[in-house]
Amino acid sequence: PDPPLGAIPRMGMTPALLRLGGAPPARLEALGTVVRGWVAESNGRLEVAVFELDPPLAEREVSSSLFAQLELHCLDTAAAIEARRAPAARAFAILFTCAAQGGAYGGARHGAYGRLDAWRSLAGFVGAGADAPLAELERHAVAAAWYDFGGATSWFHGSVWDLGLAALAPGGGSLAVLAATDVD
Repeated sequence: PDPPLGAIPRMGMTPALLRLGGAPPARLEALGTVVRGWVAESNGRLEVAVFELDPPLAEREVSSSLFAQLELHCLDTAAAIEARRAPAARAFAILFTCAAQGGAYGGARHGAYGRLDAWRSLAGFVGAGADAPLAELERHAVAAAWYDFGGATSWFHGSVWDLGLAALAPGGGSLAVLAATDVD
């Protein structure tokens, strides 16, 4: 079984839900950069969180049951949760697609702006500053363990605009999470 995670402080904001575990608010804001248009220009919802894990987790300990223990609002009604390992390149492709294509009714950030937003979200995932060089972001992203997650819930809509992505930091000391959904 997964080890207990202990108390995780919460802080709620509308329309986004932010969960803080020692992460600065700027990091949480950066995490959601790729889907900010979904919330601002469409019917989107967003949840971002950074969980400090003590004791640290090994990659093999990240499982669907771990996501259930995190008490994410996006998964709170899920009868079953699925989490799968994803390569860093897939994680970046997901982030870029979310930014570039936008939500159901807008928020698309085409081309270079979509890439920029994807890099900003990536910086939030890996805990790098907004001014970090791309080579540094790439190095951190490749070193992290990435996961797609989701489930049939009342929060997600079962559409192409459902997003669940998480990154376990090298050493397993923190897990950054981005969940978003939009509907037409």
